[in-house]
Amino acid sequence: MSTELSIESTSTESDTRWFTSSYTSGGAQNCVELGLRRKRHAVRDTKDRSGPHLEFDGPSWYAFVDDVKAGKFDLPS
Repeated sequence: MSTELSIESTSTESDTRWFTSSYTSGGAQNCVELGLRRKRHAVRDTKDRSGPHLEFDGPSWYAFVDDVKAGKFDLPS
């Protein structure tokens, strides 16, 4: 499985610029968006753009991404 993906800007909310993964197309139900805000990274549910989001500082963001890649948040099949 390729880990490469592209992102597109979806909106600007205050000082956060949100991006959607290329994997979101086709009616995907489990997608999130990445927000870039100064020196912080944010994640929100694509289906609930006005809802809450998570924010990470740089080191925490990269640790989170490493954990995602390692499968630490995968649901049992």
